[in-house]
Amino acid sequence: PPPGNAVDLLFDTLLTRSTHLIFGRDGLPVPAPILVPVLRYYIVINSASLSRVSNNLALPVTGLSISTDSDSAHWTWSASLPLRSLADLEPDAPGELVELEAIVNGSLWRLAVERVRESERFGAASLSIGGRGIAAELSDPTYPVVSHDNVTSAMTAQQLAADALSINGVPLGWSLDWQAADWLVPAGAWVHSGTPLDAVVRIAAAAGAYVQAAPGSRALRVLPRYPVAPWEWSSATPALVLPASAVIERGTDHVNRAAYNVVYVSGQAGGVLARVKRAGSAGDRAAQMIVDGLITHADAARGRGLEVLDNTGAQQIVSLETGILPASGVIHVGTLMDWTRGAVARRGLVRSLSVTASVPTGASKDPVKVRQTIGVETHG
Repeated sequence: PPPGNAVDLLFDTLLTRSTHLIFGRDGLPVPAPILVPVLRYYIVINSASLSRVSNNLALPVTGLSISTDSDSAHWTWSASLPLRSLADLEPDAPGELVELEAIVNGSLWRLAVERVRESERFGAASLSIGGRGIAAELSDPTYPVVSHDNVTSAMTAQQLAADALSINGVPLGWSLDWQAADWLVPAGAWVHSGTPLDAVVRIAAAAGAYVQAAPGSRALRVLPRYPVAPWEWSSATPALVLPASAVIERGTDHVNRAAYNVVYVSGQAGGVLARVKRAGSAGDRAAQMIVDGLITHADAARGRGLEVLDNTGAQQIVSLETGILPASGVIHVGTLMDWTRGAVARRGLVRSLSVTASVPTGASKDPVKVRQTIGVETHG
């Protein structure tokens, strides 16, 4: 390993001088995958509604779109309404966000109105609204930029994130579902200026993780970008198996990335220097070195290195459009899944999700139309 306070990280073993720490699984039972059956027909009774939370007022929505991806902590959304609904979207107090509740085929989202646009032309008048999920209240411009630090005491990464979601020790009303690496950050190693959500995203990124806001509650999920390395997917259990018969449309983008097999990850004052190498490889194709002040422990270095080495080689981003089926429900970002055609299966991680709903108006006898489109990262 490199000289100094350095560690050599292999994917199952951490070597530092003569000390060996073995990384193993927690032994918890793995849930059986959800199997969407292969059928000639899939019958779904679609529904979509939009209402104001403060007074439970139903809004006459005609079109709705909600989306997110692994590169954004926010849900983004837009909706179409008749112009007469404009008065129903006035904030309760100046500068206060109007919170809406969208329910599509039983799945719920809480949404913040940040954009309102009126449109009139001969014989028609409409309203276009949109914004982000309620995590917008933790972000610019709703929440001001503030300073975050741990000058007085050492804290774990999860404690730093929880502290960012409070003011003077009083919680802001948001919970954390921390599923990524957690490690000790020495006193003074964390100094950041930004909104609370900015701070949580920054902490998560140090260990190769990302943040997803829960769709219908005030909760943030912190997830490892690769919970299982792509070359180990074949031995993992997918959460969902989706057959080609349940897919309305498929598209594939082919991507070729450099086949790195080693990367150096370094902290700064009080940090560690780690060599993260894919086990069994020659370690002869190094990615650009990463320097991050929060790399203060081998667990953080390993998570950050895994993010780099897992996102390499030949990949395909598969776009799958399907309904929100009773068997699968909404397929969320971070889901390890199989897409199957006969005996052939492609395994990948869901990286993006978009849900759309079209609601007929007036005397129209057309049904409500609901679709979800997922982007799945596959390898090989």
